[in-house]
Amino acid sequence: MEHLYMIERDGKFGFMNINGDVIIKPEFEGFLSSYFSEELCPFEFGGKCGFIDQAGLIKIPANFEAATDFSNGLAPVMKNNKWGYINNEGSVAIPFQFCDASCFSDDGLATVEIDGKWGYINKVGAFEISPIFDEAFDFDGELAKVEINEKFGYINRDGKTVWMQN
Repeated sequence: MEHLYMIERDGKFGFMNINGDVIIKPEFEGFLSSYFSEELCPFEFGGKCGFIDQAGLIKIPANFEAATDFSNGLAPVMKNNKWGYINNEGSVAIPFQFCDASCFSDDGLATVEIDGKWGYINKVGAFEISPIFDEAFDFDGELAKVEINEKFGYINRDGKTVWMQN
């Protein structure tokens, strides 16, 4: 996969290659990422978001209110003010039910917010770690930083507290 670089001309965005050749004409309102993840990049057009490939072809139409990068075969997208996940064909893989959602990390977990609390789901949308946190971050190695009652700490992959601020 060739590395492409975002460009802007007259308020519109596209991509060029390392030689400065325009690969994707600057005709998009914006890109929600400066790179292609899993060969797709989220774009904005007409106030909606979709995904293009490196040839500039729209692979997933702009039917979403927001979108982020693909990782582990899924991308978080927003529809009707709720976040869910789609696969690289644009089909819903995890229903729109979350207040916020992150990309899946290499370990196959994603942080999601539901009813004001954060937890960790797997790639089928089941909670691996219950949504009990005021804030939750991706795992870095074996631990993830979390916040409960204005105190930060770390949990392991079983959701057990390893350390909590006094």
